[in-house]
Amino acid sequence: MKAYLKLFTDSSYTFNFIQEIRFTKSDNFWMSPCYGRDTIWIGAYNHEDAQWPNILADFEQFAIANNGRPHWGKEFNVRKNEIIEMYAKYDEFVSLINSLDPNKKFTSNLINELF
Repeated sequence: MKAYLKLFTDSSYTFNFIQEIRFTKSDNFWMSPCYGRDTIWIGAYNHEDAQWPNILADFEQFAIANNGRPHWGKEFNVRKNEIIEMYAKYDEFVSLINSLDPNKKFTSNLINELF
């Protein structure tokens, strides 16, 4: 937790919104951030657009250094090579996508890029 505190207190960023911290038990869903491990969720928020790209980049570096995984419903910059390392069932998931949607009807640019 010292690294988390340092991220918020030693930076030049203005954190002007509540910081979210919650806990979730592990699950067995292949691409879940909680796959195979209990998880702490830490949310970084800021309403000032000018600071946001740098805050997000620094926060992601902190998260990755602490074995973090992105929340699929939030903004993130993690790319395919990092996703592959984070998720043990990545290849199986890609195979499942390809078998269930061979014509790529239910996809998006992000899905195509990551999977």
